[in-house]
Amino acid sequence: SSNHFRYSEQINAVYTNLNKEWNRFSAQFGLRLENTISSGRQFGNTVSGDSSFHRSYTNLFPTVYLQYKFDKASRNQLIWSYGRRINRPSFSDLNPFVSVVDQFFIFTGNPFLRPVFSDNFEIKHIFKNFLTTSFSLSFTRDGIMETVELIGNKEYDRPGNVGRGTVARLSVYANFHPTKWWTLSGFTEYQYRKYNTFVYGQPLDSAGGYFGANLVNQFTLKHNWTIEQSGYYRGATFEAQETFVPDYVLNIGVRKRFWNNKASVRLSLRDLFNTHVNAGVTNGLMNTTSGYHEKFDSRTIGISFSYSFGKLIKDQRKHDEGSAADEKSRVN
Repeated sequence: SSNHFRYSEQINAVYTNLNKEWNRFSAQFGLRLENTISSGRQFGNTVSGDSSFHRSYTNLFPTVYLQYKFDKASRNQLIWSYGRRINRPSFSDLNPFVSVVDQFFIFTGNPFLRPVFSDNFEIKHIFKNFLTTSFSLSFTRDGIMETVELIGNKEYDRPGNVGRGTVARLSVYANFHPTKWWTLSGFTEYQYRKYNTFVYGQPLDSAGGYFGANLVNQFTLKHNWTIEQSGYYRGATFEAQETFVPDYVLNIGVRKRFWNNKASVRLSLRDLFNTHVNAGVTNGLMNTTSGYHEKFDSRTIGISFSYSFGKLIKDQRKHDEGSAADEKSRVN
């Protein structure tokens, strides 16, 4: 059957912003009023008839940003922020078209998805621009996550709103040079997640911790050779009904620059030990346990050549797309 889904959306917004700087203290306050009008229609086919929806909502989004510098050189900074955000569902998630993966698994969109609203608090400490430590709290309403409903012997996979969620996050990021030829950057975080809702009549009250980290080492050698090692570790975690197994990957890259650094050749090896895996368990299926395990050879080897024409423009700034970037990310 054909897939013909028509969707239109109009976003109207007005906002104001106020900022003030003192000696070592600065503050910024913002407020945005936003109205959204959306409608969608899945045209009928030989399998199912027409379906349509229309939705309109208006909301306020305040933001607060406070910064204090402990010294004039800004080597020691403390930042506190609060913001209310909205994340709208992707366009494909709204499409109610049914896709049959196999005789037991069916995927469909959800035209009744509501936008996600979150209140986000963060306190951050920056030391000498190489060590950043932050703690954040996020309270989410109607979070959009993958949900699974068991009907007979078939699983229907669709995005859904999963009620209220709380995420507490502690992270540390460091970027420094142990030697002149060695650059080291690392990021690690611990999250505590809690969800409390009902999914297809089944209670979903789950809570637990998650640990993740990634590390990048870059070695600058003689004769314009560079070696880079990167990798990540993601501990066991969960989202709504899904519980994911740990996952880790190691990557290696080698680059050679020549012709006065205008040209370079790069050789990269991704997932060197073929450790990446996508596996987990789906919970809350009415006395039924469902698991999945996807393992394929994710090792890849790539070689690239680049050459820079003309002069390098110093202090070139990237265009800030603002909220337009959020809307582009909804196309998938």
